[in-house]
Amino acid sequence: MYEKVSFSGGSTGNLLRYLKTKHPTVPLQRNVQVNESNSEIIDDSEPSTSMNQNPTGQQSSSAATIATTSTAYLRPHNKRQISIANFIQKPIPMSKSKMIDQQLVKMIVKEYHPFSVVEDVEFRNLIKMLSPTYVIPSRKTVTQSLMPQMFEMTVECVKDTLKNVEAVCLTTDGWTSRTNQSFISVTAHFIDPKNETHVSSVLLGCIDFDEKHTSDNLARFLRNMVEEWSLSNKLTAIVTDNAANIKSAIKKCKWRWLSCFAHSMNLTVQSSLKCIDSTLTKIKSIVQYFKKSSHALAKLNDYQKRIGSHILKLKQDCPTRWNSTYDMVNRIIAIKDPIIATLAVLGNPELNCLNPQDWIILENARDILKIFYEVTTEISAEKYDKLLARFGDIEENHLITQATLLDPRFKKFAFSNKNHCKNAVDFLKAKAQSIIIESGEPIHQQIATTTSTSNSSSALWKEFDETVVNLIGGSNSSVAGIIEVDKYLNEPLISRAENPLVWWAERKKVYPRLYTLVKRRLCIMATSVPCERIFSKAGQVVSERRSRLSASKISQILFLNHNM
Repeated sequence: MYEKVSFSGGSTGNLLRYLKTKHPTVPLQRNVQVNESNSEIIDDSEPSTSMNQNPTGQQSSSAATIATTSTAYLRPHNKRQISIANFIQKPIPMSKSKMIDQQLVKMIVKEYHPFSVVEDVEFRNLIKMLSPTYVIPSRKTVTQSLMPQMFEMTVECVKDTLKNVEAVCLTTDGWTSRTNQSFISVTAHFIDPKNETHVSSVLLGCIDFDEKHTSDNLARFLRNMVEEWSLSNKLTAIVTDNAANIKSAIKKCKWRWLSCFAHSMNLTVQSSLKCIDSTLTKIKSIVQYFKKSSHALAKLNDYQKRIGSHILKLKQDCPTRWNSTYDMVNRIIAIKDPIIATLAVLGNPELNCLNPQDWIILENARDILKIFYEVTTEISAEKYDKLLARFGDIEENHLITQATLLDPRFKKFAFSNKNHCKNAVDFLKAKAQSIIIESGEPIHQQIATTTSTSNSSSALWKEFDETVVNLIGGSNSSVAGIIEVDKYLNEPLISRAENPLVWWAERKKVYPRLYTLVKRRLCIMATSVPCERIFSKAGQVVSERRSRLSASKISQILFLNHNM
């Protein structure tokens, strides 16, 4: 509502008293200087229009209306008078201030900004324009108060989530920062009861580890981590690379260990590529030459333009990633003609050394490397032996075979050995028999109860009910477990593109024992890639602008970055 107050005599004292009485919570400040040289009134404060007008362009309060009306009478001839409304700024509510604080911390940890951003002049100007009364916290407040508070809140949220989880799979790996700080990352993966259609992941910690990476030290570190998060009775398996120290540490903790599939495959491929090492060395030299010489690169790009093709850049391989070798080979084949022509023009005989046989080898290598898991004898005669050495016993690993059988996309059809498949099915039945459904028998118990009730009231259905109970196993857990497995395996496969967890979520009441196993097995990760992703983020956190971050701050930033 608008309210107009009139006055006479040219004095604003009564108006100020009126404002203080009607709006006691609104601070009234005037910081006016008189420039004696030209007798103008100059305002030292920054005017704000956000408090004077609402989105429709009208004044938003009676106080602002009074102040604006009064200034019409206060403006002397040839003098500029600042409106009283410019000195009235309503304090931001405490709840909103806290929300902005949290968003500020989230922006820093999620977008990899340095803490000094709160001291940047242009950033502060931006915040002042958006919310003039918001007090930007200092760098010290952000690092020592706001972020630790948010860290503790997020830790409690993660613990609450893990409290209701039935089984978890951990992945772990080590990393050294650009400042030579050593970290160990641990991630947990599980089927969340609140969303049973996908595997959820949380970061338990990326903790600095300055001790020697012996199996005893690693075992103690992992044991403390598992106990801290109360996962001792929920741990299904730990997935790591093939390093001897971490394997030994997990065995000392008496946990089940699985090798990272991607790491094992990378080792196999790298070993197989040794037989064409001379050809790969040649193309590595060519790629490196074009990477370093801007003149040569310009010639290569110019030739691609003249023949009307897209300008493609050469790619260099990385020893730790097998697919980077494929990328390098595939790209140099894609621009084969421009490469040959450019090297001929540049007249460098040392680089223009790829003969027709080398190109044939590269084309064959590209076709083989394109298929991630198939490395054929065209690359190396030792390929088959290497695959057998690393994956030959995969069908005898109970964790993997159970997870495979419980995947409705594959079941028995994923096995190449019939004996291994039979053993896996028998073991799955034994596991199903050992599971006791504590919350009651969703289907079997109900039918058994119904049967006993009908026996007492009618002899008509007695024979039928007894037959049904025998078919489903009744209250006999062992028989019911075997029947569940047989019935499940006889169901048709689903499409390979479908989500198996969605299929199981719809049938968890039909196969209660198997679904208990599903939650323990289908949360197992095939690789330790999640930890590698954490380290990719860590590389952005410990940047040139943030190279002085303490290890504890790095851990908190990464934890919040992943779990918020």
